[in-house]
Amino acid sequence: MGLYTSLTHSPLLMYNSNYELVPVLAEDWEVSEDGTSTTFNLREATFHNGDPVTPEDIKWTYEFLAEQYHAGNYQWTNLPENLTVEIIDNSTVSFNTEDPAPTLLTASLSIYGVLPQAPYVDAGIEDNPTDFEDPMIGAGPYQITAYNNQENMRLEPHDGHPTYQTDTPILLQLYDSTDGVVRAFENEELNVAVALHPEAGQQLQEQMGDSVQVITGVAHLPFGVMPQMSYAPGMFPEFRQALSHMIDRQTLNATYAFGESEVVTHATFNSQEHPWYNEEVLTEIAGERSDTDQARQILEDAGWGWDNSGSLYYPQDASMEAWPEGEEPSSDDFSCLG
Repeated sequence: MGLYTSLTHSPLLMYNSNYELVPVLAEDWEVSEDGTSTTFNLREATFHNGDPVTPEDIKWTYEFLAEQYHAGNYQWTNLPENLTVEIIDNSTVSFNTEDPAPTLLTASLSIYGVLPQAPYVDAGIEDNPTDFEDPMIGAGPYQITAYNNQENMRLEPHDGHPTYQTDTPILLQLYDSTDGVVRAFENEELNVAVALHPEAGQQLQEQMGDSVQVITGVAHLPFGVMPQMSYAPGMFPEFRQALSHMIDRQTLNATYAFGESEVVTHATFNSQEHPWYNEEVLTEIAGERSDTDQARQILEDAGWGWDNSGSLYYPQDASMEAWPEGEEPSSDDFSCLG
């Protein structure tokens, strides 16, 4: 998705390296006071086939993506169901919703690039949105000039982009393993390798010294342990709480990420770098270090026990059914639903 967002298909606006929304194909934008309308003033831009990016292309792109999302085809678009795009004039469009849509800019329009309507309609996207011959035409700073499925893709600079100017081609190559990537890099067959695990980055630094620069980025999704909660033992909250206290997050960080990541000790799918991360409204579930005594105490307080060999036993009154057969749960049975 990052390829289509930032390289070959540009959106109206996107996040920069400081996680700030900046205009791309748009010159600027204005949100109405009631949050139901966002007006964009457009830059002059061209698609890779030489056609200009028009308000009609923008209207078709986002209304089509919204329609497909709610039809169950494109689950990654997440656009409002009642979204309409109004063409004001040749350089202005307005995105309108019946109700305020606070994530329209932050989580939708900032991710999905504008498509040229005619080439994609001719390719059959409206008739078969999940199985058509992608014309691979966008308005991003790079255009696809060669594509070998599951092997490689060559990108050349596109001089019709209004925001970003590029002058170096890119060859994207798939490898079967990280070891293959490392070998290719050491043999100078690659000049950029992305999404390497920390151990591979350290190996390249040790082998190639100052000729290698490792750039560490931040992620919005931390690693986590998610026990299956539909059956025992993960169905018991006290077991999950005890398991959380058993994890030595600090050692895991030092071992896997060489101490370069931040430890998350709150109940959340987001890392500290996520714009919505707020410890004031999150529940702290454990510390950075393993606490075996606390884990044992949680289980004992809930009626769990151990035999002489150290095997853990369920409480005597524990119900092992995920939900009693024939009964239907309600929100009153789940305190987390408020």
